[in-house]
Amino acid sequence: MRIPTEWLKQYVDPGLDAGELADLLIRLGLEIEEIEAAPGGLGGEVLVAEITPNRGDCLSLVGIAYEVAAATGAELNVPRRVGGEGLGGELAQHLQVRIEAPDLCPRYSARVVRGVQAGPSPLWMQQRLLACGQRPIDILVDVTNYLLFELGQPLHAFDYGLLGETIVVRRAEEGEVIVTLDGVKRTLTSEQLLITDGERAVALAGVMGGANTEVSAATRDVLLEGAHFYGPNIRRTARTLGLESESSYRFARTVDPNLTILALNRACELLAEHAGGQPEPGVVDVATDHFEPRHVHLRPDRCNQFLGTQLSVEEIGEYLTALALRVELDGEELSVVVPTRRPDLEREVDLIEEVARLHGYDQVPVTVPRAARSTGRLNSRQRNERRLRELLLGCGLNEVWTFSLTSPAAMARGGFASDLDQIGAVRLTNALNEEYSLLRWSMLPSMLEVLGRNAAVHGEPVRIFEIGRTYAGLDPNASDEVARCAGRLATGQTATTLPLAATEEQTLAVAMTGKVLTSDWNLGEQARQVDFYEAKGVLELILAELKIEGVTAEAHEEPVFEPGRAARLKLGEQVVAVLGEVAQEVRQRYDIHGPVVLAEANLGCLLEQADTAKRYQALPRQPAALRDLALVVADEVPQAAVAEVIRQAAGAELESLTLFDVYRGRGLAGGTRSLAYNLRFRHPERTLTDVEVDQRIASVVEAVTRECGASLRE
Repeated sequence: MRIPTEWLKQYVDPGLDAGELADLLIRLGLEIEEIEAAPGGLGGEVLVAEITPNRGDCLSLVGIAYEVAAATGAELNVPRRVGGEGLGGELAQHLQVRIEAPDLCPRYSARVVRGVQAGPSPLWMQQRLLACGQRPIDILVDVTNYLLFELGQPLHAFDYGLLGETIVVRRAEEGEVIVTLDGVKRTLTSEQLLITDGERAVALAGVMGGANTEVSAATRDVLLEGAHFYGPNIRRTARTLGLESESSYRFARTVDPNLTILALNRACELLAEHAGGQPEPGVVDVATDHFEPRHVHLRPDRCNQFLGTQLSVEEIGEYLTALALRVELDGEELSVVVPTRRPDLEREVDLIEEVARLHGYDQVPVTVPRAARSTGRLNSRQRNERRLRELLLGCGLNEVWTFSLTSPAAMARGGFASDLDQIGAVRLTNALNEEYSLLRWSMLPSMLEVLGRNAAVHGEPVRIFEIGRTYAGLDPNASDEVARCAGRLATGQTATTLPLAATEEQTLAVAMTGKVLTSDWNLGEQARQVDFYEAKGVLELILAELKIEGVTAEAHEEPVFEPGRAARLKLGEQVVAVLGEVAQEVRQRYDIHGPVVLAEANLGCLLEQADTAKRYQALPRQPAALRDLALVVADEVPQAAVAEVIRQAAGAELESLTLFDVYRGRGLAGGTRSLAYNLRFRHPERTLTDVEVDQRIASVVEAVTRECGASLRE
């Protein structure tokens, strides 16, 4: 925005030179980039200002005058409504305006001036236009440009003799063509707005007029257009077509919707005076919306609290009144009526900023913020998560981070179903490419990728874990309560008011391949490779650390795992973890040659169930009685079922039960295995006798024989 100082004096004269005026505008929040000498013999200087996008009202000399008058108290002399502005009149009898895209053009106004004579504009107008960086053309065009810089309202002049009696504002048809004033043929889309005469396009709304209705030396009657267009649409149109103009620049930053008639009447006045025209009585004004001033309440106490000042109610009111806002006292608050020329003033805090600008930022006292002294600390969940990280690091695992975004091919490679809808995959609507088009619903494929790369580069063993997020599509038939719980919302809003596309869970994944120990000197000639029980042991350590009891295991089948070498852990009816040895065909896809074990746990659920309260109990006063028990059971009988029968039959004196060996091979029938348990008995008040312990062991043997078909191993 270029601000000629001599032109500005027509509306407000603060008695400041260009440097002082620049300093004033800078204090008001406008950025003055430089001061130039005015061209064309206008005299004075030109301030080159950078206007922020929210201050479209300052893209005019009148807008700047409002700011200067408010800050200095100088008298404001801006154009007011002039005669001939009555709606309807003779013009409405033969000019019809129809708006077919009210969302893009809520207001369209027009006036006609007859009998104009094209020719040069007066010297003073040319000088002012040159100072604003605009090349003078002729009086018919210069008047519209002059009012754009004066009032900030873009206008357009049509040759009325080439236009017809109907104006239709509509969206362009896909592929429709218009030749603009610069002689370029432009192909449009259905999202761009046109001004038409009912049959042909005559202007690209808010951007540039059409060549078929351009004013010329032969023009005698002029139709003046003043409209209010939807800013974002005008900005997109200008950028898409590469056709930035002074009009589109202003519409993109919002123009006062109530400025159209004032600008049209002012243009008629100038054309009558300098082009010999005769304005036709009446104005055609079609509006699809009501543009009323906004009412905003301001609490003086809140204003002082924000600014750290001690301003009185009267002082605050004076600052706002100086900005041409209407202020009334409403109880302990100020009721402020904001005119439509200031769309940036929407909330109380916006008014507080205006008070700060006029009071002076340099007048706001420097105060040290007062805050309660408190030391940041981790909550219980964060502490537990940190403990688990330390535990896993202590187990020899390294932490890794992988992307939450994946692709259908990556998930299929990891052995997961290719039917994305069936498994509830969450797709991105604006994915950059197919490789990152899905939110992962499992971390196991990512872990296999990391295992494969590290094993190939660094060799085995590789032992890693990750704590991250997994996502799953929400069942559209789920109830609001289920949806809210699944999405872990903290707002308490239902799925009706806050639609959920997916659930999000905190997940722990563990992956291991290679030898159990880096040194095999104590393992004989053949080093032991990782197996199912390595992953099981890690999960058991996690459950023990979080003091979670009652977790049961059952067989599990999934394409990523070897049949019969996978399990899932359940807490009640909820599955909290899956683990197993990776199928050979899956390992080959990642070029991993040795055994691989994976585990994935719902860490969010485990942390919610964690019982990490420290409890103390006295050391036992009575000795324990230990017994080892080896049972032969069929392979299809779950170990967890055998352990549960033992606990029930052993009675209350059973202090602990530990499985310490599983054996298959010589001496056992095919399809069976030996489970060896250590049982610890203790009575809290007396020493158990051997006879009592033997009786309990006999009860256990009888129960497992009856319930599980087990027998004592010879």
